[in-house]
Amino acid sequence: MKPSAIIINVGRGNTVNEKAMYNALKENRIKGAAIDVWYNYPKGRDPLERDPKPIFPSDYPFQELDNIIMTAHRAWSTDYPWSEFSQTLIQNINKFIRGEKPDNIVNLEEGY
Repeated sequence: MKPSAIIINVGRGNTVNEKAMYNALKENRIKGAAIDVWYNYPKGRDPLERDPKPIFPSDYPFQELDNIIMTAHRAWSTDYPWSEFSQTLIQNINKFIRGEKPDNIVNLEEGY
């Protein structure tokens, strides 16, 4: 990757090799990263535990780096009402059934 590269990962943690990404960030071989994924997910905790040990997203100390933004696996969340998503989906299904072109089609030739 170019030194100006910024990795954005909202998929699954293991999509990107965590050791390689940590080293690239730590050594400034890439500009930065934004991840909304975790390599380590919290297991069930005892709710009565007084001082729970923090669970970091990786075995590597990403949280100590200044060229990464980490979020708690919430990139999917939005203020947009779910009813609007459903309405758009229903309209597209109906267009497809009627032989019309659905809205928001991915155009691979255009690259989006």
